[in-house]
Amino acid sequence: RIVVACPVVVGQRARLWLAARGRASCRGRRAAAIAGVLDDDVVGLSSLPAPGAPFAGWVVERFTEKGQWLARGGLVARIAELDQVKVVAQVPELSVRFLRPGADVRLDFDAAPEKAWVGKVARVVPQADLLSRSFPVEVLLDNVVVDGEPVLKGGLLARAWLPVGQPGAVTVVPKDAVVLGVARPFVFVIDAAPGTGAGIGAGTGKVRPVEVTLGAAVEGSVEVRGAVEPGQLVVTRGNERLRPGMEVSFEMPPP
Repeated sequence: RIVVACPVVVGQRARLWLAARGRASCRGRRAAAIAGVLDDDVVGLSSLPAPGAPFAGWVVERFTEKGQWLARGGLVARIAELDQVKVVAQVPELSVRFLRPGADVRLDFDAAPEKAWVGKVARVVPQADLLSRSFPVEVLLDNVVVDGEPVLKGGLLARAWLPVGQPGAVTVVPKDAVVLGVARPFVFVIDAAPGTGAGIGAGTGKVRPVEVTLGAAVEGSVEVRGAVEPGQLVVTRGNERLRPGMEVSFEMPPP
């Protein structure tokens, strides 16, 4: 595996919003002048349809003010669509040959450390930088919106864990089982009560935190290294409210 610092996080689409109906506004002004209406009385033109944005998003830059006349083709605002973001990683030439579109990539953001982020390789640009001999690799990632604001914003720094190298056996857990935002990431392991376990549909037990070291993303899960054994039960929902030794009820996931 290889860890790459990615200095660019941008929205999938960031376009300039143009005044598509500027011509109609100008015609309306000329028609009002011909009718002998004073400029101060030209208020009916505000009922003309306003130019619409080509997609829903967040305004990151404004070029006009409220009530301002718009010339045809004039700039209104710059809008970023951040429902999905693109991370561009510069990958050395010795490692890029292992990457394929669709491969899972784990990403770390200093600005959003509470969540384990997993994206997918969308494209390997077939042209290296002539100075660094590294290849741009584009990774697409679904964003999260909290209180109307995107968690991942344009320009953030990301670290990408790319799946390169020889395949091997690893221990993985669902990404939602990892608890971040502390000194070291950990998972809550359930020590099931007697009579419950892998063959039982539901049961009770006590939880204990187990510190882990995170690795690469594997098909939506995350590689962990630590005292977690295959077949153990880990908590995937509500783990941020748990405390060591708490008794919990659980349901076994479907096979």
